[in-house]
Amino acid sequence: MTLDLIREMILQRRFGEALEEIPKLPDGDRIEGQIYKGIVYSKQKDFEKAVEVVDELLSEEGLNPSQEFTAKVGKILVSLAMKSYLEAFGEVNQCEQILGQMKKSERDKVKRWEGHLLSTQGMLQIISGDQEKAIECYEQAAALFEEADEKYEQLIQVINISWIYRAQGLLDEALEYSNRQFRISEELGERRYLGWSNFNIAFIYFYMGDLDQAEHHAAIGKEIFEELDHEEGLSFMYLVLASVHRSKGEYEQAMSYYQRVLSSYEAAAAESHLLPHSYCVAFRDIGTIYLYQNQLEEAVATLQKGLDLHKARCKFRNTVIDYEITVANLYSVYAKLEMGDTSQLQVHIDDIKQAAERYPWLDVFTKTTEAFILQSKTRAKDKARAQELYEEVIDEKFDYEMELFIQVNLGDLLLDELRQYGEEDVLKELQQVLERISETASKQRSISSLIWLYILQARLAAIEGDAENARFLLDRAHTIAEEKGLDLLTRKVEKQQKLLSSQLEEWKALFIQNSSIQEQIELLHLKEYITDTVTSILEKKFETVRRFSVVHKDLLKKEQKTPGEMCRVGIAQIGMSESGRFLEEFYSESTPGIFNLQEDKVELIKNRVIDLVKEAADNKVNILLFPELSIDLNHQSLHQTILDLASQHKMYIVPGSYHDAKTSRNISSVFGPKGLLWEQVKHTPAIIHYGDNRIEEGIKADKLPQQIIVSDTEYGRIAIAICRDFLDLDLRVELKNSEPPIDIILNPAFTPVTADFKAVHFDSRRSIYAYCFFANIAEFGNSFIYTPERERTEYEIEARKEGLTFKDVDLFKLRSERRRWEKEHSKTRAFIQSTRS
Repeated sequence: MTLDLIREMILQRRFGEALEEIPKLPDGDRIEGQIYKGIVYSKQKDFEKAVEVVDELLSEEGLNPSQEFTAKVGKILVSLAMKSYLEAFGEVNQCEQILGQMKKSERDKVKRWEGHLLSTQGMLQIISGDQEKAIECYEQAAALFEEADEKYEQLIQVINISWIYRAQGLLDEALEYSNRQFRISEELGERRYLGWSNFNIAFIYFYMGDLDQAEHHAAIGKEIFEELDHEEGLSFMYLVLASVHRSKGEYEQAMSYYQRVLSSYEAAAAESHLLPHSYCVAFRDIGTIYLYQNQLEEAVATLQKGLDLHKARCKFRNTVIDYEITVANLYSVYAKLEMGDTSQLQVHIDDIKQAAERYPWLDVFTKTTEAFILQSKTRAKDKARAQELYEEVIDEKFDYEMELFIQVNLGDLLLDELRQYGEEDVLKELQQVLERISETASKQRSISSLIWLYILQARLAAIEGDAENARFLLDRAHTIAEEKGLDLLTRKVEKQQKLLSSQLEEWKALFIQNSSIQEQIELLHLKEYITDTVTSILEKKFETVRRFSVVHKDLLKKEQKTPGEMCRVGIAQIGMSESGRFLEEFYSESTPGIFNLQEDKVELIKNRVIDLVKEAADNKVNILLFPELSIDLNHQSLHQTILDLASQHKMYIVPGSYHDAKTSRNISSVFGPKGLLWEQVKHTPAIIHYGDNRIEEGIKADKLPQQIIVSDTEYGRIAIAICRDFLDLDLRVELKNSEPPIDIILNPAFTPVTADFKAVHFDSRRSIYAYCFFANIAEFGNSFIYTPERERTEYEIEARKEGLTFKDVDLFKLRSERRRWEKEHSKTRAFIQSTRS
């Protein structure tokens, strides 16, 4: 008999066999064998025998440091199984001291026990609120368990890390570790572990807002646990499926799954046994459904029952689970405020404070709940204090849904302040909050974040007098909410749309160019004086003046080509300096705001372009896009190089854009095998950081309407929007209205801020229904491809890296899917008329 076999028996829950075989271990394994005996007793809930075994072991005389260390760690494991946390943590310092006295050869023998010690230290760090240190401990523990070939214990550490990241709202990182959990589970070959892996993955996708993936993995886990007849595992899968339907507003289906969770534990609940986390959360979530349905008394009662169960009878009590209690308290506050009952609100705040005493990082929920209560009051000083509290916690790391909750409520308060006072500083702060929500939506791929972003941006547009932009943003929010089946958010958006429609005349009154924000706000007070005659004058004043016009260029006819069905489009991200200041290192300012490539850098750029075009050709790329200001065609050698490469590789090459020294225009040229095909001019000057100065790009603007060229090519209908041109709503409106529709949008850029571009491209993939390619200078990076396909696969190149990425474009499928999409969403296409003048 060996220790490995004993561990295998414990892993497979063959506890009786393990107890029979432990006495057969050789003398050299006796100490560890006794520890495993204590662990087996603790797993059988026979804690008296477990403590007796480890205490007897520790009382032996003559234990060497490695044996004493092993025995003390065994005592820690038994204490943790008994939930005697103070006793367990009390042994940690002594274990560290013993470990520090060991020789390396001795320490190598106790790797798995050192791993258990590190894992315990991770728990301690969570309680103290240092989650980063906890992750570090769990990582070290996982590495030791991997070296000791203890895959199960390695799995536990990976799960712990995943849950911490999930609690922090870092869902991409959490998903990475849950996928690692899945791979280790496959290596272990245990279906039970695979079931839990699918649960964790489904859970994370749910909080990402990717309900389809959440449902997919929950269904796989459900099938596994049904095969194993694993009741607790099934209850967690029902919980995820219920939550998916709840988020879609499909309350009947959600309630049926929640009832399955509750019915699984009716007997245990009746007999006052401990209950799984899923049972407690089910009551909380049922309470939120009642809240959404405006059944406020039922909501309060059910939420309270969930809270009581969590505190008294939940099997799991730790920082990740306790945050669920704080959410239940917050929903309870919300429901009571809706009822007008403020008498018991302090009870919920005190409840959260108690949790925060155990886990200090949870104090963020104390402040958030207090802020939410103050926000509901009418006095300005209460709202101001609410704003202060939100600002205090907005940088804390926690579940992204709560982070979004804070951002949205802070945004609401700032919008109210902006509407009342019209101060520029408030506008700047508001824009920062909106950028954070945009980053959340982009980084976490959160649909709910994106929808809230649009709602807040719509309110801001309304205050600024841009009623059409407000309508556009709400239309986009409505389309996305409908697409994802988020009926609750759909209804919220529809409420905002109705409000927008009823206040259209008020916003038209705000629509006066060349006035300060304060002047615009003051116009609100004139609403009661606006007569029908004045309204009629305003309507004439705001007749549409088109800022952009689409010019169609038929290259198919000119080149005598036939349209293809498939092409491959690539992004070549180049432009990286040694100093981290690309523009200063590579360019010089020839005239104010006009930059041209330095002569001594031409050869370097040329060689890099040749290499990337060859790599693209090897990968059969048909269209290759470079970033803005990456290739200066004022230099004849670069111009000739692009001509030669396009001809040699039978490729369309878009060398970003450059400042034409003769015309002071920013121009993007498109080269094909036979030469220059067309040129697109940039319309929106950028603010460029050059040295210690902020300089406005010195490009000349064309007269209105400014032209956007759409070329019909063998690779589809292509439009180019240079850098921030694509952020202009009016330009995107024209692109959306293009007849025939656009297939491919190329967006060469030179920008350190990519969050705005991600948000706009994410939207445009469906609003314009086109493939969107964003090529940024490598210095800033994050070039990406957004597709209109259902799976919405993203392709991205990280910052400070030169490289290539590409995507196949199926033109036949794209156009077919677009027709279907437009037919389904035809009612939302009416936003296209712009009222800007």
